[in-house]
Amino acid sequence: GVYYQKHQISMNKEIAYNIKKADGVICQSSFSKQMIEEMICKLPSRTEIIYNGTDISVASNAIANKRFSNLQFVMCADWRNTKRPISSVNGFYKWVKDNNRHDARLVIIGDFSKYINTIDNDIKKYLVCLGDIKNNDIYSVFKSSDFMIHLCFIDSCPNAVVEGLACGLRVLCTNLGGTMELVRESGIVINCDKFNFKPVEKITDNLSSQIVSNGIRDILRTEKQSNIRPDLDMDVTVDKYIKFMDFIK
Repeated sequence: GVYYQKHQISMNKEIAYNIKKADGVICQSSFSKQMIEEMICKLPSRTEIIYNGTDISVASNAIANKRFSNLQFVMCADWRNTKRPISSVNGFYKWVKDNNRHDARLVIIGDFSKYINTIDNDIKKYLVCLGDIKNNDIYSVFKSSDFMIHLCFIDSCPNAVVEGLACGLRVLCTNLGGTMELVRESGIVINCDKFNFKPVEKITDNLSSQIVSNGIRDILRTEKQSNIRPDLDMDVTVDKYIKFMDFIK
């Protein structure tokens, strides 16, 4: 990854130092590769893109026993403004109201205490905040859900999305970062973000509720994917790492 906020940009110096010493570099996504080349330094000729993986067998064997509603959405993150927690919640609520889908719930995984008190009580009744839970329980929530919402401003290769896709979730994401490279046909990409590869002063959590609501409308029209995404299996990822390391010897 690359630091892109102005107050963190000096930390890229150490990344640049290590890249220049490296015989080869592995990037988590094409977007991550572009960020490095645009914002830090030129990459060596021996550079490979390898996405994060997950244990497909664990995802396949997870028990779907965390169902809270007839129609269940989930979002999972280490919550901060770049993850757009409030935009996601407000957009979901707008979709609920506009479409009279009061049976739907948005399940939130991760510590949401910083944000929950800023949310109207009318919205809270459509949220299920689980906080930080065990990995096995995360898989159970994913298997019990219908869709994932992941509207982060920039994510190189989010593990939550990898794991959600492995559980058969269709993912709503934005057009900025590596997330859409993972999602491909398994979801909907909202074209809402621009980035000129210059340091950003401040990230605001103010994505239009209408844009998010439209994205939810569109993802509901997609067909459910298979629970198996073999390209995201950790064994595949490990094999690619080993082959790359053998290549640069």
